[in-house]
Amino acid sequence: MTNEFPQALTIAGSDSGGGAGMQADLKTIQMRHVFATTVVVAVTAQNTLGVQDALALPTEMIDAQFASLADDFKIRAAKTGMLADVPTVQAVVRNLKQYDFGPLTVDPVMIAKGGAKLLADEAITTVKEELLPLATLVTPNLPEAEALTGLKAERPADMVKIGQGPAKAGSQKRPGQGWPPRLRPSGQRLRLDGGWHQLLDDLATDRHRSNSRDRRHDFGLHHGRTSQGRRVRTGDPDR
Repeated sequence: MTNEFPQALTIAGSDSGGGAGMQADLKTIQMRHVFATTVVVAVTAQNTLGVQDALALPTEMIDAQFASLADDFKIRAAKTGMLADVPTVQAVVRNLKQYDFGPLTVDPVMIAKGGAKLLADEAITTVKEELLPLATLVTPNLPEAEALTGLKAERPADMVKIGQGPAKAGSQKRPGQGWPPRLRPSGQRLRLDGGWHQLLDDLATDRHRSNSRDRRHDFGLHHGRTSQGRRVRTGDPDR
């Protein structure tokens, strides 16, 4: 691919219902006038009622997809979503270290809105220790941020503590290996505090209120928000 049109990559699972996962990422990226590419790491059978089944793809196929994209595209930003299990996380990390696909947004998807588990418990540590150090932006919802840090976040002040990173939240990570430069907890429990969201980085804390909406019909909403995190990372911030 020889043109300079902005190109981004989503590394995630497929949602057969089209409302979340890779399908939600693709729609959001294209709506921002960025060309979307994909590495499929898992396939799910799901609809608006829930996730009925899920299957991680062989790591060899994950490697092949990365190599194919690197041979032809000029990807300027990437994002991860559902990563399923330890071998999948490790395969993604290995390829992200091998190929330069620009700034990385990590959405540490753990549990679907309907309650289905999308990341094995033993893979949480792998995400923390191997994937997060590669990220520019991390976008957990509050339950995911709590799982990664071991802290409870019920007030904005608690979110600031979470933003200081796993090393300051009692994990065994080495000094200097906390969160990447930016952590943005968002989602379910923030509405209990009037819909506040918080952007935390190493220099400042920015707090903003999201528009209220009917929470019964927000399936896949978080995928769209995290995909937009790449908008200013593809070299075309006005798009």
